[in-house]
Amino acid sequence: MGLSDFVDNSVGPALGTKSSENYLLSSYEVYPAINYLNNLQPPPGKVLFLGEMRGFYAEFPREISSHNVTNRLIEMARAGFPPDQVRSTLAAQGFTHILANPSEWERMVNAGEPKWKISTEAKLMLRDFLKTYTRPVFSEKGITVLELTGG
Repeated sequence: MGLSDFVDNSVGPALGTKSSENYLLSSYEVYPAINYLNNLQPPPGKVLFLGEMRGFYAEFPREISSHNVTNRLIEMARAGFPPDQVRSTLAAQGFTHILANPSEWERMVNAGEPKWKISTEAKLMLRDFLKTYTRPVFSEKGITVLELTGG
């Protein structure tokens, strides 16, 4: 138990002396953003995870890409969709928010994962889409929640 507590500080939550929520907020860097979305009123529609492959403890509809499932936003950027078409497509599919983890995306690109690499043109389109059709509503520990807007 001493080694486990030293490594990941998990003994307190396991024994009930520290709340699970406090443990997650301090040790799972994505959890503050997930917690924000879990408590959003009204609840979010679908949330598209961008650059993040973990959605543990999320109580909302979400789409998470992985090594086997390509991210739809990245695919639209690669296909050259204009920003307004990306926005209307996501909205039509029920997405209201994007949870973005740029450092994890960069880590995957640097690890040589081809599904995460995009061209300069696609990066510019994605930047224009995010700048024009989203607004940040939460940011902590390098994770940002963006709300889809009308533009």
